[in-house]
Amino acid sequence: MKRKPKNILVGSSLAIILIFFANLLPVTAASPENGFSHLAEIAAAVNVRNPRQFQYYNQTGHSVSGPILRYYRSTGGITRHGYPITELFLRDGRYFQYFERSVLEFHPDYSDTPQEVTPLPLFEADNINNNATVPVFESTTERWYFPETSHSMSGEFLSFWRNNGDRLSLGLPLSEPFEETQPDDSKLLVQYFEYAKLEYHPDSDGVQIAHSGLKRAEAELEPQFLVTAPLARLTEQRQIRIPSLMFHYVRTVDRKKDLLGYRLSVTPETFDKYLDWLKDNGYHTVTLEQVMDSLKYGVQLPEKAVNLRFDDGHSDMWTAYLALKQRGMTATFYVITQRLELLPEQWREIDQAGFEVAPHTRTHPDLRTVRDLNSEINGSKQDLEAMLGHPTRTFSYPYGKYSDAIIKSVTDSGFEMAVTTDGGYNFFLNNMYKQPTISVTGDDTMQDFINKVKVGTR
Repeated sequence: MKRKPKNILVGSSLAIILIFFANLLPVTAASPENGFSHLAEIAAAVNVRNPRQFQYYNQTGHSVSGPILRYYRSTGGITRHGYPITELFLRDGRYFQYFERSVLEFHPDYSDTPQEVTPLPLFEADNINNNATVPVFESTTERWYFPETSHSMSGEFLSFWRNNGDRLSLGLPLSEPFEETQPDDSKLLVQYFEYAKLEYHPDSDGVQIAHSGLKRAEAELEPQFLVTAPLARLTEQRQIRIPSLMFHYVRTVDRKKDLLGYRLSVTPETFDKYLDWLKDNGYHTVTLEQVMDSLKYGVQLPEKAVNLRFDDGHSDMWTAYLALKQRGMTATFYVITQRLELLPEQWREIDQAGFEVAPHTRTHPDLRTVRDLNSEINGSKQDLEAMLGHPTRTFSYPYGKYSDAIIKSVTDSGFEMAVTTDGGYNFFLNNMYKQPTISVTGDDTMQDFINKVKVGTR
């Protein structure tokens, strides 16, 4: 579902100038009242699809960007969510950003749908001190009953709820209004909802949204997530230095009988040693989708991040998957979709366990010799998406070979990033279809592996 553009006269010379500046300039906080200047607001409206568009808040030293910024503005901005208190970050394979009054989750797989950005439930009925339900009654204009939670709303709380996003933004009621004791022993009338707690302040501004996001952050986030983000970091060329280590087989091969197979393989015992070393030395595995989202949206990756990439989808990928899963790790698997060596249900299990499963063409040809690129590239995307039931976003070139025509076909197929076999550690936002990797071979010693990881994380 595509969003309709705002009503702007794009044919006018003024709009052309604004579009130009919208692509060059970030949006920074100008005042506590509106957070951004009038020109920046117009520029952002023209350029709503630019993931680099961001708004920086001096009040907390954090920014809101891309799809999160669009959602934030459309659902009430500071009034509803408060100021950002973290950047967008990765945790347990999911993307979150904390605000004073809410926590938002970003789902890049659901781009351009209502599920792209969603509020995170902050409360559960069982954890609320006063959560007794009320008997069923017929709703009136003054009091509404919600059968989903067996609670009701009325008065100032109902009026505020209806005028500030209702169930989409605040969620369903999880309690009736009740007096809650505050830290200073005073009493305050409150009502809990899925995504917010409403407080009634009769002597000031009436109903307000409590700073529940801030309390959640203080209770469950480690200090590094709350560190301020310098504006300079957000405006410089976005790049990531990270080791992306490419494997093909996890198996035992006789070097004398099959030299090529030996060099493309690591033994299960060696693979276990590699994983244990990574875990023991504080490294955190991420998928290539997550690297891509860090480039595009500024998602903060874990410290000492490393990507493990497996090409071709051979049957021993099940061995690799089990070893990784046992250690709480993740990886990217590129699959030849018409030469499956694992059952579809096995690939679905790997995918559902939080690993990235992505296309590597249908038959693994050298794409420079293929006439029908669409069949191999877009066809493999269609094959895998039909099997997994969701979009795939990155692509791996067979043998690492590519050309301008191949890159165009990859782009036209809807892939957002592609990886090569070119050596290197630097991933660039302006080079999305020629990203690097470092090969891990059967000839590597333990020290070779350690060196390949450390060089990429200096």
